[in-house]
Amino acid sequence: MKRFFILTFLSCFFLVSFSAKNVSKEKKVKNPVIESVSKLYNTVKTYKSEIHAVLQFKQGTKTRKVEENFVLYLEMPNKIKMISKSDTGIDFISDGKVIYIISKKDKAYIKRKISDDFLDLENFVLPILSEMGGLGSMIFGLFEQNGLSNIVLNAESVNVEKENNKNVIVMKKKDATVKLYLDDKNYIKEIKLKIDDKVRGTYTYVEEHKNIEMNKPISKSIFSCKIPKGYKELNPEVSLEGEKSKDFTLKSLSGKEITLSKLKGKIVILDFFATWCGPCREELPIISEVCQKYKDNKNVLFFAINNEDEKKVKKFLEKHNIVLDAVLHDDESKVSKLYNIRAIPTLIIIDKKGTIVKIFKGLEPKLKTNLTRTIEKLLKEK
Repeated sequence: MKRFFILTFLSCFFLVSFSAKNVSKEKKVKNPVIESVSKLYNTVKTYKSEIHAVLQFKQGTKTRKVEENFVLYLEMPNKIKMISKSDTGIDFISDGKVIYIISKKDKAYIKRKISDDFLDLENFVLPILSEMGGLGSMIFGLFEQNGLSNIVLNAESVNVEKENNKNVIVMKKKDATVKLYLDDKNYIKEIKLKIDDKVRGTYTYVEEHKNIEMNKPISKSIFSCKIPKGYKELNPEVSLEGEKSKDFTLKSLSGKEITLSKLKGKIVILDFFATWCGPCREELPIISEVCQKYKDNKNVLFFAINNEDEKKVKKFLEKHNIVLDAVLHDDESKVSKLYNIRAIPTLIIIDKKGTIVKIFKGLEPKLKTNLTRTIEKLLKEK
């Protein structure tokens, strides 16, 4: 699990810091090399490569290092097979309908249903891998729509340099540097990410891709998954929609105790979030806006739930001007476990009778509309 904590931090830092969802459309980075690579990866139908990944973390005199070797198959939009060459590694397989994360070391697996869209690394893949302690790949983000263009747009500086007569795309932002090493075909043969964090230490992640093949047919059988005999399924996914809400008592950041069972007769919205989570940062202002719409209606309550340092959360809320009925401190993540929260953000809507009527996992595309519509429908119910 320690190695995954490092990868999660690296991947989230990469995705949050270099995400261009909030970048002005007027900002453009024109470079023929970048445009060529972006177009190449944005139009990929199939992809295959052999990956060697090295993750290293240094803090003071302490150093940790993890190495993995994978074979990766990808068929857009959501079929993937990433097989570890290690006898104790993690395999990742999606047939387009179901994802399997298989731990050879633990002889166990996790199974999840997926949508028809491309696999979402930050909201979906990483949280699932976190349950198994797996090491993933950063190449996924480049296959998303305008993946490289989005990353480039939000970097503080972008350059195309030469190393050994080969092009290298260098992107920098704050304490992070990302380098994409290209071959003669403009295939990304290597990704290097380095973060110098004054608190957490220095992180270096290197991902090499060899024997790359693009847009060549891949047999359907590649994406089929057969669970080895004797392997145990971990944490089977069970939907809580339609179930009675589970009672809890938490203190708000202002010190007031909130008990869910005492709120029967009211519509309650629970949002599980983290300050470092990119989608959460996009979601919370929307929830805050909807909350303000119902600020005079005492029968609709909005609560956010977080397990981080309270001072840090308060600063975050003030900085982003987030106003809710209360932000609750779930110090030991007991409520997150109670509601089986595996990914953030997760938004849960509870009706007047205390029944869970709707759960939004990840950043809902039409959150404001769908949330408001659900609340209005519940308000009309007796």
